[in-house]
Amino acid sequence: MDLTTIMPLTLTEINWPTFIKMVQDFLGFSPTRGLDEAKIDLKHPTAFLGALDCENKPLVALRRAAIKNTLRHYFASFIMIIDDADLLISLGLQDTLALYTRREGSRFLTILSGTMWDWYHAMIIHTQREANHVARQIFNTIYGFFKRVGLHVIWSHYSLNHIQDNTFIMEPK
Repeated sequence: MDLTTIMPLTLTEINWPTFIKMVQDFLGFSPTRGLDEAKIDLKHPTAFLGALDCENKPLVALRRAAIKNTLRHYFASFIMIIDDADLLISLGLQDTLALYTRREGSRFLTILSGTMWDWYHAMIIHTQREANHVARQIFNTIYGFFKRVGLHVIWSHYSLNHIQDNTFIMEPK
């Protein structure tokens, strides 16, 4: 599998004026004040999940996102070209993530989509030592994208341990 074909496709776009106004009208303060203090730009993918709990502690909110159940409010998709779409089906990915495939010859154009809640759990499941090696490669690559945009913090309760097959596994800290 060519891991260079894995690319982010969509991330949730937030209607900030509506969110800020509704929260400010209801609570009497801006839900983004903490983002300013943490120097997180509203255009940054972590901004909404960091502001969603309206506590103005975005880094704490991101670390607690899985516990506080805010991950269902954010969506991400990745597109890739793979050699074996049946592998993804056999791994049960369509049970946790939306799976689209289109065959062309012996390869498949594949899109995996889901809420960050879906990605959170799929990432943990498919980065275990027992997980299929190709799946672990795919999820390691996708984790790299999440890390580049700051969303890796939702897995802050896990350590990344690199193993001999040039992948990493996630283990609870």
